[in-house]
Amino acid sequence: MNLVTLMNSFMKLILEEKIEVYNEFSLQHELGIFLRNELTNYKIQFERNTKFFNITKTIKHEMDIVIYNESEKYAIELKYPQNGQYPEQMFSCVKDIKFME
Repeated sequence: MNLVTLMNSFMKLILEEKIEVYNEFSLQHELGIFLRNELTNYKIQFERNTKFFNITKTIKHEMDIVIYNESEKYAIELKYPQNGQYPEQMFSCVKDIKFME
């Protein structure tokens, strides 16, 4: 599986206005639907608890999208800056990455 290629394909659909995204909730669900259609050998779940990855004692408890099968697990955490909140959302994204380390 190449997540980068899949994400690029998904973003292209948004740019071509074949998928409409207007907030973080719609981004999460449209991406999840897209991934379910593309990754038929994987399960796609929303807001999965971090315990699924054996991560405990954290401030953050759910991952936006989880992709997995019997041998692989991936997590996607999304940010959707609105109203010029780019610096705040970038900082929030960095906090989430630090959390996953």
